[in-house]
Amino acid sequence: QTAAGEPEAEVLVLTSDTVASFGVRSFLAQYARPDDQEYYASKPPEMPYMDSDSDDDAAPAAPTTPVMKAEQVGKLQVVRQGSPWQLSSLQGVWFLAESESKVRLQFSTMEEVHFFGEGERQRFRRHLANALKTGEKRGVAQGWAVLPSDKTTLNDVRKVVKTQHEQGRPVAALRNE
Repeated sequence: QTAAGEPEAEVLVLTSDTVASFGVRSFLAQYARPDDQEYYASKPPEMPYMDSDSDDDAAPAAPTTPVMKAEQVGKLQVVRQGSPWQLSSLQGVWFLAESESKVRLQFSTMEEVHFFGEGERQRFRRHLANALKTGEKRGVAQGWAVLPSDKTTLNDVRKVVKTQHEQGRPVAALRNE
């Protein structure tokens, strides 16, 4: 929150191991160059990759040099309690089919993240899937299944899975029938 008590915009940072939420002012204070205005006015910035919102695109290549140093990350102001969250403790993810572009992440608490648009949410979805797959390969994350569901809480999902498992049915979708 700002000094006036108003909500502050957040920067959502996804790494191969964590998801974190920082205040945009704190992020820019560490990330922005003191000479940004002169630097970018003098020449066009080099773009390490171009990204689009297509589901057919491969994940963009990672930059070869870190864009923020570790000591800078330590100075960022966390805006949500519990952040950063370890991906290994992620229990569920809901990409909700609603008019707002948002996602719910179930860690020890449920975190709801709002995006400016659907393109940003889909980009986050692809990068999250890639980070989870990388974690599985390294043996630090559980296996994940992607299933359509009308359930919005982890307890409801567990009940449906348990019922379908007890009935000997494969879990193909998490909906009441």
